[in-house]
Amino acid sequence: MAVTARNRPVAATPVQEAKQPVTSIAGPYGHPFHPILVTVPIGAWVASLVFDIASHWADEPEVFVKAAFWLIGIGIVGAVVALAFLGVSGWLGGMLAYRYGVRVADEATQAEAFRNQGSRRSV
Repeated sequence: MAVTARNRPVAATPVQEAKQPVTSIAGPYGHPFHPILVTVPIGAWVASLVFDIASHWADEPEVFVKAAFWLIGIGIVGAVVALAFLGVSGWLGGMLAYRYGVRVADEATQAEAFRNQGSRRSV
């Protein structure tokens, strides 16, 4: 229930309800944090590779080597944090989080898509 300026409760619209996180651990608009956090180690490791390659052509390669080393460490820490959020969200979400992945539709819609999966023809 939403509250108006006069503090009278009114029924929330489906869009307003969708924007409210189910748990306090949920990310923006109730989406899980894990997919957001996975970009940190990926970006750090790609940047580390770029710095490592740049160290072969630089006049002072020590700077790039040191930066690549730190980026690898940041990537490892980011991966552990992302994995922790995946574990916690799976523990809170139960079997659906592990068996079917991140839920973006209700169970009936997912089940229908799963049943129709075999009937689709590849072009």
